[in-house]
Amino acid sequence: MFDTTSYPRFHFPLHLSCSILSSLLLNSTRNYHMDANIVLQRNSSQIQLLGIENIPKVGSTLVTLNHYARDGFSIIWAALAIASQLPKEQLWLMTNAWTNRTNGLDIVRTKITRCLFRRIADVYGFITTPAMPPVAREMVDRALSIRAVFQFVKSHSSAIVCLAPEGRDYPYGIIGQPPPGTGKFIYQLSNYLETVLPVGVFEKDKKLVISFGHAYHLKEICDPNDEKISRIVMERIRIQLPNYFEMAS
Repeated sequence: MFDTTSYPRFHFPLHLSCSILSSLLLNSTRNYHMDANIVLQRNSSQIQLLGIENIPKVGSTLVTLNHYARDGFSIIWAALAIASQLPKEQLWLMTNAWTNRTNGLDIVRTKITRCLFRRIADVYGFITTPAMPPVAREMVDRALSIRAVFQFVKSHSSAIVCLAPEGRDYPYGIIGQPPPGTGKFIYQLSNYLETVLPVGVFEKDKKLVISFGHAYHLKEICDPNDEKISRIVMERIRIQLPNYFEMAS
């Protein structure tokens, strides 16, 4: 069971916050790996890294992590911890807005975060994708995002691409099901990326734990389909998590 007193507390360095804000205002580029290392050093006592020897030293890799969520926690801390351990050249897929798909104040929040997240993506070289769950009016934007990812992996022989297949928050202790099409997308990526690296994200003993699993191949799977690939990818992530994490039905 979850120990609700075991949550770590993170701190973002003030000087780095000011530097990032300056880059956002000036639209100057930054290196996510380098900024992540600064944050990791500031929070090293709150983060535990497991299995870092499993990170491929050479070649291209698709990094997959569970979208760990609880009240008061942002997945950005996990992304920063993971990014600090990866090669410098890495591409992250991130949502293009924070939304609950409701009316009222959520519409305002969505518009504000869409502008902010676009600027963050420009500064770090990320690719944004429409928020989950999918809606018909965003199909074109989603297709353009997917196209941009494939353009990146085709032009980078040692590409490191990072994504959370679930694409949205699920209650803590639950591993969500990726939306339809995710398995197909990942399998197509495996035609260009050599391995898939599963990463489990959870909290224990007042630490954020990042557990890197063994890299594996998807190209060898016979008769792959969308649901099967999604199931394989999420099961590999689940292995890196405590046994109280359950797959969503």
